[in-house]
Amino acid sequence: PCVGTGNFIFGALDIFCQFYQGLGLTLKESFEATLANNLYGADLDNRAVTLVYLIAQALGQSIGSEGFKNNHIQCLPSDNPTALLGSLTDNLPPDHILQSKYDCVVTNPPYLGRKLLDRKLKEQLKKLYYGCQNELGHCFLSRALTWCKPGGKIGFITQSSILSLPS
Repeated sequence: PCVGTGNFIFGALDIFCQFYQGLGLTLKESFEATLANNLYGADLDNRAVTLVYLIAQALGQSIGSEGFKNNHIQCLPSDNPTALLGSLTDNLPPDHILQSKYDCVVTNPPYLGRKLLDRKLKEQLKKLYYGCQNELGHCFLSRALTWCKPGGKIGFITQSSILSLPS
């Protein structure tokens, strides 16, 4: 979630490519295997998603690959009543990548406190994330638990307040 311009994606791409090359794959093969098997992302901002695709395509072309060939990076739907929630919504299409479970969820979600949240967003968050609805980042942490497979890992850039706030 919150893939933005792909800083985490491209950092992970480098690590996975090195791993696959250690297994004997060429750089092109490792690049394609990583994109096909290991990296997924979503964002509310279609411009950010487009930029991730373009960067991946440029990287791929430099080694003779086509880059992303499938929908591993997706924009979140903006034409439904819960679009304001982005990846926090419980109203995603059945084929959206955020309907799946993952071994690892890594993100740098937006952090907005209750005072800065839109009134309609506050109402929706209270329904879906009661107990942590006062901080958008806390809602993302709660949601990330649903994206992880049993035994999965979560990596967040977060504010230190997450460790001390009662919510």
